[in-house]
Amino acid sequence: TLGTRMENDYVLAWVRDDGIGMKEEVKSKIFEPFFTLKGEKGMGLGLTIASGIVLKHQGTMSVDSELGKGTCIWLKFPISRKAREEEEKITVIDFQPANILVIEDEKNMRDIILEMLSEQGHSVTLAVDGKQGIEFFKRGTYDLVLTNLSMPEMSGWEVIREIKSANPYVKVALMTGCGTQTKEEEAKAKGADFLISKPFKKNQLFFAVSEAIKKNKNFSPEGNLTCKKS
Repeated sequence: TLGTRMENDYVLAWVRDDGIGMKEEVKSKIFEPFFTLKGEKGMGLGLTIASGIVLKHQGTMSVDSELGKGTCIWLKFPISRKAREEEEKITVIDFQPANILVIEDEKNMRDIILEMLSEQGHSVTLAVDGKQGIEFFKRGTYDLVLTNLSMPEMSGWEVIREIKSANPYVKVALMTGCGTQTKEEEAKAKGADFLISKPFKKNQLFFAVSEAIKKNKNFSPEGNLTCKKS
């Protein structure tokens, strides 16, 4: 069982099982290097490495366990000042309906984004990969394109390049998954107007949409982008 929750200035995450549990003397040693109960099958480094990663993020890692009932590993992370500032920044959003193209290869994520945007009155077109997304883009008119970075056959970088080549005025938001080492400066240098890290909160998505619309100064009376002819 996996779970998360907010607690004052911290985020808690836990992993709980209903296994055999641990004795107190075992529980006190599980984070020590090379301690293992798996014999030659284990190196005894898994929880040591995990604990080190948590510590690098100023977090803590602890364990609750009871013989015959199971074990729960707790992760506790402080909320960063930047995260709080962003949370405050996105509480008030200047809403304006938009035509949005979403290019995402994961169905669950497509469904989540569709639900989030549709409930705000946005018109959403879904594409299952980069190739289909480019086809939809060339046939339609969009205020914003949301594209995933890691996709088969055609990456988000390639999608951005194709879209900006077809219409440099349209705004593009690049969505990256957990663990993807993409910085905002790199994303903007390669043509993305916004970088959205997954998993994201609903308001973070709305804020990106709002900012994209506000920064775009080439709207038709209907609210859609109009391309300037050279």
